[in-house]
Amino acid sequence: MKRVLVCDDDEKYRKPVRHIAECYPVRLVEAATFAELMAAAESGEPFSLVILDGMLDGVNTSIPFVERVAAGCYPHLEDAMFLLVSGDDSLRKQEYRLLKENWEKFDPANVLVLEEKGFLFREAYKVFKKLFSNPSP
Repeated sequence: MKRVLVCDDDEKYRKPVRHIAECYPVRLVEAATFAELMAAAESGEPFSLVILDGMLDGVNTSIPFVERVAAGCYPHLEDAMFLLVSGDDSLRKQEYRLLKENWEKFDPANVLVLEEKGFLFREAYKVFKKLFSNPSP
């Protein structure tokens, strides 16, 4: 069964992803802190999709995490699709710069950076549909 990792310290953003995941043959793993994100990543189990909030508990999480993926720390995540969510302009610019610097390690078709959390539900639905095309009834 394919796995999805959703990382957000706010339950109201994890909950809609949970509802979407219930319609697809996936196992959802949730993380609300950077420590939980790292534990999931270090489990060695692959994820098909990683949905990552740019800030967890006021700490920048997307940049250090993407740097570790780019450095090859998590080879089991190399084929994952990444949905990065950040409402902070400066953080989003850093994410874009980091991705651009490491583009050979990331398939551009597999990275989506959202400017507002309000778009998360709609974009998550599109990504689930693309990756896991046959929802269960």
